[in-house]
Amino acid sequence: MSRIREAIDIAAPPERVWAAVHGDIPNVPRWSRDVVRTEVVGGGPLRVGSELRYVIRLPAHRTIEMQLTVSVYDPYERCSGTLRSAVGNGTWDWRYRTIAGGVTHVVYEVAIKAPLALRLASPLLERQASSATRKNLDALKRYIEARG
Repeated sequence: MSRIREAIDIAAPPERVWAAVHGDIPNVPRWSRDVVRTEVVGGGPLRVGSELRYVIRLPAHRTIEMQLTVSVYDPYERCSGTLRSAVGNGTWDWRYRTIAGGVTHVVYEVAIKAPLALRLASPLLERQASSATRKNLDALKRYIEARG
């Protein structure tokens, strides 16, 4: 199982960060460089049991579809669930904590068990995924802070 954990501090209250990540699902591609399209399946606001569809950009102009299911939904504190895709199944978790000066500490963690055929390339894929996750969190920070 591959695990990636990244954290970042964003100069905004948790409500604004939460709104960008979980409240405005169709606009996630505005700040996430690897996401082509996002939707809440069946529409409506996010809640426990919601299904999400993310189309993710891969190298060599390829894309994959990820199906996410929300299992924890605690506004402004935590949103997490499971994911299924052609590159593996696993879990995802966003956590938010207010720190001094109205700054939000954001932690994103994902764990994916890849199919056997992909496990041989796992260290390389894990490094690429970790780098992409870091870049996406940096992009989220710029996106939110620019709208200050």
